[in-house]
Amino acid sequence: MSDHTEHLNRLFKSASTEAPSAAAKARAIATMARVTSAPAVPATRVGLKGLLGPLSAVLCGIAAVALVSHRIARVQGVESVTPPSDVVASSPGGATGHGQSRAAPGPLPLPTDPRAAAARVVDQCSSIALPDEPPAVCSTDGAPLLLTIVNTCSTEPVDLYWVTFFCEERFFKQIAPGESVFQATYDTHPWRVRDHETHRLLKEIAPTGTAGTPFGPVVQAEELNRHVVVTPLDHAEETRPRCSEGGGHPEVLEVVNARGDEATDLYFVDGECTEVFFTRLQPGEDLRRPSYSNQAWRLRDHATQRLLKDLAPAAPSTGAAAPESKKPVAASTKSRREFVVSDRDHDVESENRCSEAGESIELSLVNDRSDAVELYWLDYDCEEVSKAKVEPGQRWTHAASDAYRWRVRDARTQALVKEFAANPDPLGQRLLVTVP
Repeated sequence: MSDHTEHLNRLFKSASTEAPSAAAKARAIATMARVTSAPAVPATRVGLKGLLGPLSAVLCGIAAVALVSHRIARVQGVESVTPPSDVVASSPGGATGHGQSRAAPGPLPLPTDPRAAAARVVDQCSSIALPDEPPAVCSTDGAPLLLTIVNTCSTEPVDLYWVTFFCEERFFKQIAPGESVFQATYDTHPWRVRDHETHRLLKEIAPTGTAGTPFGPVVQAEELNRHVVVTPLDHAEETRPRCSEGGGHPEVLEVVNARGDEATDLYFVDGECTEVFFTRLQPGEDLRRPSYSNQAWRLRDHATQRLLKDLAPAAPSTGAAAPESKKPVAASTKSRREFVVSDRDHDVESENRCSEAGESIELSLVNDRSDAVELYWLDYDCEEVSKAKVEPGQRWTHAASDAYRWRVRDARTQALVKEFAANPDPLGQRLLVTVP
C-alpha cells in the first residue's frame, strides 16, 4: 500500500501543475481503478492503524482524479474559443503546428447598437439652439460662388433657405442625412439651414464677399410695385420682347404661381432684348425680386416653354442709350452664346475641369455634322450628365451659366467631338460648409 501511496502523491503533485501531461492523467486514472478494485481485507485481521494506509491512498487518488478532471476542463474551455485567423497560422495541411504560438484570447467585441449611435447623433443636433431672429443681412449683387453644403449631424433632412434681397427666407431644397449638395450662388448672398422636422435654426451661412449697395429704397408706394399672378388661363402671343432700359423708379416685382401643379420659369429681358433665365417658380410659390419700372420680364411654362405673360417696361420705349450707372445688372454682351460642331471637330477630354458658378446666359448648340450628337453637362464633380440629343442641322437652346462646361459626343460611337465653356476661365470660387 505504501508504494501506491507514494505513487499517488507524485501524481497529485503532477496534477497540481498548470498543464499535466496526458500520460500522467492516464496513470492516475488507472492507479485509482486498481486501488478501488483491490480485495477487501477482513477487519478482524487489520487494526485501525492498518486501515489508515489504504484510506489515505484512496483519498489521494480521488483528489488526483478530481484535480486532473478540473485541469482538463479548464484547458478545453480555453481552446474552445477560436482565435482570429491572423493570430493562429495553419500548417499547409490545414492542422495547427505544435511549435506555433497562440495569442491569449482577448475580450469579445461588444455588438454595435445602431439606435445608440443614432441617438448620439440626434443629441448633437438637438443641442443646437441659435437665436431665431429675422435675418440681419440681405442679399446684394456680388461675384459668383459655388456653395457645397454637407449634412453631417442630423438623422432627419435639413432645409436650405436663401435670404433674399428683402431679407426674407426662401426655401430652396432639402438635404438628406450624410448628403452633399452644390448650390450656385453669389458671395454676397446669405443662407440659412433649418431642421426639417422642428424648423429650428441650425446654421447661418454669412456672405463671404463685400456687400454691395442694398436695393433701395425697398419700400415704394404700393401702387408703384408690380404684382403678377400666373393662372392656368394665361397665354401670351409669341412676339419679340421689349428690351430693358435704364432709368425708371425702383420697385418690387412680386410673382405668384397659381397654376395648380405646373412650374413656371421667370426670364429677365436684358438690354439686347435677350431672354435670360432667372429662376423657376414651383406651384404655389411667391417670389419677390427688386426691379425697376423700365425692366422687362417674361414668364414661360416650364415643361413646354410656352409664353404665359410678357411683363413689358412701364414707360414707353425712348430708344436712347441708358446711362452707364443705371444699366440693368443682368444686361451683358455675354448673355447669348452660340457654339457650332462640325465633322472636322475632334477633341480630347480635359482633366479636373468641372463646372463652376457663373453668370446666367442663353446657350445655343448648332449641329452642323452629318450625324447626330449628344450634349453632356459636366457637373460640379466633373461627372457627365446627359442633356440633349441634337440631330443634324438642328439647334438646341437653353438657359445656362457661362461657367458651365459641356461635352459633345457622337451619338453612335460616343467619341468626343467637342468640349467647351462660355467662360473657360471663371473665378472658380468655392465654399464648403458642414452642418452643424
